[in-house]
Amino acid sequence: MSCETFAEGRSFLHRADPRGKLLAAAAFAFTVALCDRFPVLWAALAFALVLLLCARLPLGKLLGRLAVVNVFIVILWLLLPLTGGGEKVYWGGPDLSLPGLQLAGRITLKANAIVCALIALATTSTVNALGRGLEGLRVPEKLVHLLLFTYRYIDVLAEERARLGTAMKARGFVPRLDRATLAAYGWLVGMLLVRGYDRSVRVHQAMLCRGFRQRFYTLTEFEWKTADSALVAAVLAATVLLGWMQWKGTPW
Repeated sequence: MSCETFAEGRSFLHRADPRGKLLAAAAFAFTVALCDRFPVLWAALAFALVLLLCARLPLGKLLGRLAVVNVFIVILWLLLPLTGGGEKVYWGGPDLSLPGLQLAGRITLKANAIVCALIALATTSTVNALGRGLEGLRVPEKLVHLLLFTYRYIDVLAEERARLGTAMKARGFVPRLDRATLAAYGWLVGMLLVRGYDRSVRVHQAMLCRGFRQRFYTLTEFEWKTADSALVAAVLAATVLLGWMQWKGTPW
């Protein structure tokens, strides 16, 4: 599946314990989200890029993922400088808001730093491994099951949506900007919900028949190694340094 594009690899990040990677990623993302000084955000982005280099991911696919994120950021760059208040920047064209430019810059650095770190630390494990890692971190089992079942059946729902769409076209449906089209899409969403619920009931009954007791068992166990401790320590040290720079202020 597309969310496991980077799960296969030979870097030490691919071999690292997902519990440590999840812990490090959460701490880094939370800290970066609270920072607003540009030197701190640039440092966070640089560290996240170092993690990406360590992960040794395919460049083309990596740039594709980052492009998806930055498409939305480009929209912010088009809107915030024009709609923000405060001091204006005069450059010969439309007057731009300095606070709007600064806010767009902060969002850009934050988003890219967090996404790069999550790609390097989280997507280098399979979804099943991440689920077991969350269990190891004592995340409530219901949330873990929700993640795993969503991953398992999202493609099933997509296939069901494709079948319903094909059936609509076979009956002459042509989308337009009118009430009939909105009603048709409303029925489509309703049918997806009904069929999804029916499937979930059948899957749950089948799992109970096979002895499901609210827990997934596995034949493999995680083994915490020295490299995992070093990775977590390095990321947490960088995170603490970023927090200290934000709190104390940087001299440059």
